[in-house]
Amino acid sequence: MGTLLTEIVNELKTIPGSEHLMFAVNAKKVKDYYDIVKNPMDLQKIKAKIADNKYELRQEFLLDVKRMLDNSRLYNGDNHVITDAAKKMFELASKRLVEKEQQLMKLEKAINPLLDDNDRVGFGFVLEKIVQACKNIPKSVPFHTRVDAKKVILC
Repeated sequence: MGTLLTEIVNELKTIPGSEHLMFAVNAKKVKDYYDIVKNPMDLQKIKAKIADNKYELRQEFLLDVKRMLDNSRLYNGDNHVITDAAKKMFELASKRLVEKEQQLMKLEKAINPLLDDNDRVGFGFVLEKIVQACKNIPKSVPFHTRVDAKKVILC
């Protein structure tokens, strides 16, 4: 999934005006930005999330691209060069995700078995998550292994 999303990000960087959305806004230069924009997003953050495998679904990626557009609309207004670039970036990202839908669907199912068409795969995934959650309960270590029948004392 990361490779496909990285390809899309690299294409987004070619859009004129995208350089304004490449990095986080400098708070020293734009003092009121973070007072107005509460959930900032930029291409560098998106690239970092791709590298850290934070995106399990293509919609999560697209929401971050849309957040750049929403933030630009909020701070700059609809008729601004940066907003126009963000709009074009969102449209291109949406288009590319549609074009790569089959590939992305396979990858999403591999990442999250709950999306699989086979219910048993999804059920096994849920059970594994429950077991892992139980293993993280404090003082549960004695229950992580089988009981040795030879050591059991019956009353």
